[in-house]
Amino acid sequence: MPSLRSVKTVLISLLIAAGLAGMLVFWVRRLASRFAGRHLAEALRVGRDLARVKRGLDPESHFVVHISEESVWCERPDGRIEGVNWSDLRRVEILTTSGGPFSPDIFWVLSGSETGCVIPWGATGDGVLLEHLQRLPRFNNAAVISASAKTEEGLTFCWQKIGRIW
Repeated sequence: MPSLRSVKTVLISLLIAAGLAGMLVFWVRRLASRFAGRHLAEALRVGRDLARVKRGLDPESHFVVHISEESVWCERPDGRIEGVNWSDLRRVEILTTSGGPFSPDIFWVLSGSETGCVIPWGATGDGVLLEHLQRLPRFNNAAVISASAKTEEGLTFCWQKIGRIW
């Protein structure tokens, strides 16, 4: 029969092994979460692009977003162009409508003091637009997530220029 001391040693060894295994699982999950967070947007963009190829172009993909260091503008399917200079950008909002899923129902609303533009989500180049908008100080990513789940009419505030400094 094993001694009490050897039983305690085995139990302590098992507890240490379980603790180390738990720590390993924690760190693997944490690293996987960081990796997934960094690559999620790219994966979603690639998936959306592949889905478009399979089913044909969505109506909103006929809107084309162009971005330069000075401005952002959108070419509409009818040839009209709307845009705003980054230096003039005052407010970013998301407009949701009940028009989906067969017509565009979520739009970026970029407002300047003199110009602005409305860009449907799913427009060609909208992923790059989001990346630029996320560089704005105090840009509210939670508002973007919240707006993406809405199915009713509404306007969601994402960012506003305060004073002369972004």
